Amino acid sequence: MHIVVNVEHWLFDNAMPRKILTAPHGLEQVPDIPNYSWAEYGMRAGMPRILRCLAERSLPASVSLNAGVIEAYPSLAAAMREAGWEFIGHGLHQKSIQGEADESALIAQSLEIIRDFTGSPPAGWLGPGQRETFDTPDILKSLGVEYVFDWVLDDLPCWMRTKHGPLLSLPYTLELNDSVILRRRETCLSRDAPQAGRYAGPVRGRGADAAARSDPGASPASYRGAAPVRVS
Repeated sequence: MHIVVNVEHWLFDNAMPRKILTAPHGLEQVPDIPNYSWAEYGMRAGMPRILRCLAERSLPASVSLNAGVIEAYPSLAAAMREAGWEFIGHGLHQKSIQGEADESALIAQSLEIIRDFTGSPPAGWLGPGQRETFDTPDILKSLGVEYVFDWVLDDLPCWMRTKHGPLLSLPYTLELNDSVILRRRETCLSRDAPQAGRYAGPVRGRGADAAARSDPGASPASYRGAAPVRVS
C-alpha cells in the first residue's frame, strides 16, 4: 500500500468543483464562500497535520498535485518537496480537462511546471475528478507519463494500449477518497433522517452545548484524506 494525497487549487472566482453546503433555494452563485472555505481549510490547517503525521512515522507518500498549487501555495509545495514526496500530475487547477480547447497543451503545461519545480518530470497522472477524454491516455504516454490512476476497474495494476506504447493503470481506492466518503455520509443522513425524527426526544443537558454534542454533523471533518493506492 502507498499513500497518495490529493492537493488541489480551487479557484476562488470559479464555481467550486464540489459542494458540501448548497445555497438556499438552490441559488448557486460565485463566490461560493462556504465551499471554498472547506477546501482552503485543508490547505492551511489540514496539510501541515498530514505532513507531520507522515514524517513522524517515516511513511513515504506521493502527492497528486494541481500544478497551480506551486504558485498559489509556495510554502506548502516546498514542504512536500522537502519531505521527499513523489509528485504526480493532476492538472493545472481542479477543473475537468474534458472541456479544454487544447487538452494536450494543458497537460504538457501541468507536467512542465512540476518538472521545473522538482527537477524531474512526473511519471504518474491522476486526472482532476478522474476525468479523461478519448485522447487522454495517448496524450499522457506521448508526454512521457508512465502510469495513470483514473481507471478504477481492477484490484491489480494492468496495462493499457496507447498509440505510443503501453501505459500502466494503477488501481485507485476511490472508496477511501474524501469526496466519496462525504457523499456517502450525506446519503446515510438523508436516508436516516425521517426515521430519526420518529424517535427523537428532548435534549437534556446544558442547552445549546448538549444539542451540539448530540448532532452527528457537529464535528469538523478533515479535508484532505490520504487515499492509499495499491501498487503490487
